[in-house]
Amino acid sequence: MKTIAQSLFLLSLLCLAGCQKKEEVKPSENPVSTFTASGLVSNNPINNGRYEIGYYFSASVAGKVTQLGGKMPEAGTYTITLWDVATKAVLRQKTLELGTPDKVVFEAIDPVEITDNTKKYAVTINNIASGVTKKYDLWKKTAGGSFMPFVQGNILVHGCYASTIPANTTASVFPLTFAYTDVLIGSVDITFVPN
Repeated sequence: MKTIAQSLFLLSLLCLAGCQKKEEVKPSENPVSTFTASGLVSNNPINNGRYEIGYYFSASVAGKVTQLGGKMPEAGTYTITLWDVATKAVLRQKTLELGTPDKVVFEAIDPVEITDNTKKYAVTINNIASGVTKKYDLWKKTAGGSFMPFVQGNILVHGCYASTIPANTTASVFPLTFAYTDVLIGSVDITFVPN
């Protein structure tokens, strides 16, 4: 009798554990990879200089950036940087081996918490790999015209920004020299996970 009671007690615990409401897992978002795959813009790879290229963004909900990633038309080892736009400080930086042209690669970073929907961030890629200037993607609407800012999931992409990298260095520089709303330069991206 004691064994039956113990078995029923264990069975009850298992049923309760199985019936507990599981925490909802929110899907991660890759805003630029999703947007460029939508067919709203087309790509023309170019190489016309040494640039730090990317975009400014903000999040409409609290969450965290957990990965940096991107793709390039030519294989190589590239540096991707996440910046605080207000302070121009580097928040995270990752060196990625993009071994296959035009294949998106993401790598984990120590998460960056985003709690303020008015705060802007920048994510950029340096188009110099092993000291060699490489091609980068130039995305635009087929008919032309502005398409930024745009919203993809919980991310607002404010515009495309770039800066020239001086000839005496390959170090990343904050993107602010050039600003565009009619082209997206580069295929750099983040993984954003809403809270």
